[in-house]
Amino acid sequence: PHDPRTPPSPFDRLYAPQSLPLPPDFLAVHPFHNGWMTGRDEQLAPWPRTTEVIRAQLAEYYGLMSHLDAEIGRILETLHEKGLDRNTIVIYAADNGLSLGSHGLLGKQNLYEHSTHVPLFITGPGIPRGDSDAFVYLYDLFPTITRLASVATPLDLDGQDLSPLWEGARQEIRSSVFTVYENLQRAVRDDRWKLIRYPKLHHTQLFDLEHDPYELNDLAADPDHSEQLLRLTALLEKWQAATGDQLPLTAPTRDSMEFDYSRITRQPDQWQPESVRKKYFGK
Repeated sequence: PHDPRTPPSPFDRLYAPQSLPLPPDFLAVHPFHNGWMTGRDEQLAPWPRTTEVIRAQLAEYYGLMSHLDAEIGRILETLHEKGLDRNTIVIYAADNGLSLGSHGLLGKQNLYEHSTHVPLFITGPGIPRGDSDAFVYLYDLFPTITRLASVATPLDLDGQDLSPLWEGARQEIRSSVFTVYENLQRAVRDDRWKLIRYPKLHHTQLFDLEHDPYELNDLAADPDHSEQLLRLTALLEKWQAATGDQLPLTAPTRDSMEFDYSRITRQPDQWQPESVRKKYFGK
C-alpha cells in the first residue's frame, strides 16, 4: 500500500483506529535528522507524531491491505475454478514497508528492519507450505522462475535460485544482506547483528537484533561491542566492493544531525487528492 491511503468501502471502516496497537518501536520524533526527515512521506503528519494520528493512518494502511488481500483472493479463486492452479506458480511480492510511527517515521526511506523487509510468497505445484528466514533479494526470482519453468538460466546473474529453500537442500541463500538508500544510508546485517551507516552524518548505529528486534538500543558507542562494530564495518565494505558501490562511508564534510521541526511548513504534493489534503494538511 502506498499513499494516498484511501481504501474503498467497506475497507475504509474495517479497522477502528482507537483499537489498533501502536508499533513497539513507536517514537514521537526520530532521534536525529537521517537525511530524509522532510520528504513527501514524512510530511503526511505533523511533528511530534501523536498516537491518535498514527492509529488513524494505521487504520487506512490496514484497510488497503485487506482490500488488496480480497482482490488477490479473487484471482486465486478464478485459478482454482478454471483448474489452472494445478500448473500455475503464484509469486507475490511488494514494495518496502512504510514506517507509520516506527522510530518516529512515516515512510520507507530508511534502513530499519520495518522498512527494508519486502513480502515474498511463492506457491504452486511441488512447493510445500512453510516459511524461511533466509536472506533473499527480489532479483533472486529470475533464476528461481527459470528453474521452476525448466528454462536454462543465464550464468552471469547476481540472483540465486531459491528452490533449495523448500527442497531442503540448504537453509540459507547468503549469510548476510546489504541494503542502501540513496547516498544517505548504508546497512549490513547477519542473522543477529545489524549496522547502519550514515556517511553524511559520520554516524553509525549498531543493533543486536536477537535481543533488540525493534532496533531501539544503539550499541555503536558501547566499548563492549567494538569488535562487532569493526567486523560489520568490514563486512559492509566487502559488500560495497562486491556490488560496485563506490560511496565513501564518511563524507568530506559532516551534515548536522539536528532536526528542528518547528521551522518546517508542511506542504502536500501534487499527487494528494483533495480529501487527503484536507485530512492531513487541513487545506
